[in-house]
This record gives sequence, C-alpha cells and structure tokens, in this order.
Amino acid sequence: MDKIMQLKSEAFDIRREQERLNEQINQLEQLRQQKVQEIWIAEQQLTNQQQGQPSVRVDQITPARTPGITPDQVKDAANR
Repeated sequence: MDKIMQLKSEAFDIRREQERLNEQINQLEQLRQQKVQEIWIAEQQLTNQQQGQPSVRVDQITPARTPGITPDQVKDAANR
C-alpha cells in the first residue's frame, strides 16, 4: 500500500511539474511571437526608409491575432 501511495505522489508531482513547464512554454511562445512582430515592424520601417518613404506609423499597423499579445504591446515594442 505504501508503494501505491508513493507512486501516486510521484505521479502528482510529475503532473504539477508538467503544468509548470507548459506554462513556461506558453510564455516563451508569446515572447517569440512578440519578437517576430517587432522584427516585422523593423523590416517595414527599414524598407520604407530605403525607398524614401516615411516610416510606418505604429497606429497604421494591425497586429497579428496572437493570444496574449495586445496591440499596446506591439506599439510599445515598435517605439523602443
């Protein structure tokens, strides 16, 4: 019986660790998507500068529909 309780406890601990790691994965994916958006903005601004056009205004950019990334975060990233 003690062996069963020990195994159940270990299984519970593993599940908790898995949930923690999944949350970290989700946060990292959101950060990655934000960085991709920042790259896109920077590339657009560079392209426009090279073509002699004014830079893209942040309020003209429609962010990709990304869960967890708000338009304000995109604007903040673009203004850095």
